[in-house]
Amino acid sequence: MLTALQSDLMQPKVVEAFIAEYVSEANQIARQRDSGRTERETELKGVRAHIQRLTKAIVNGVDATLFAAELNQMGRRRTVIEQQLAVSSSAGQTLPCFTRVWRRFTARRSRR
Repeated sequence: MLTALQSDLMQPKVVEAFIAEYVSEANQIARQRDSGRTERETELKGVRAHIQRLTKAIVNGVDATLFAAELNQMGRRRTVIEQQLAVSSSAGQTLPCFTRVWRRFTARRSRR
C-alpha cells in the first residue's frame, strides 16, 4: 500500500492534478457564496429605496396609516437581509473538505 502511495499518488504530476481539482472546487464554492451575497445586497438596496420612498411620501403629507403595514413589512425584510449578510461576512471563506476531495480523486485514479 505504501509503495503504491509513493510510486503513484505522490508523484509531482498527480499531486499537481489533485491541487488543481481542490482549487477548482474551492473556487466554485466561493462563486456560489459570492453570487448569493450579490443577490442579497441587490435586494437590500431595493428594500432600502422602497422604505425611503414610503417615508418620503409620509413626510410629504400622505396618511401614514396607508403605508404602515407595508413599511413594517419592508423594515422586517431589511433586518432579515442585513442579518444574512452579517452572518455570511463573519463566516469567512468556506473550503471544500480535503479528505472528501482526496477520496474522490483517488477513487477516480484507481478506476483507470
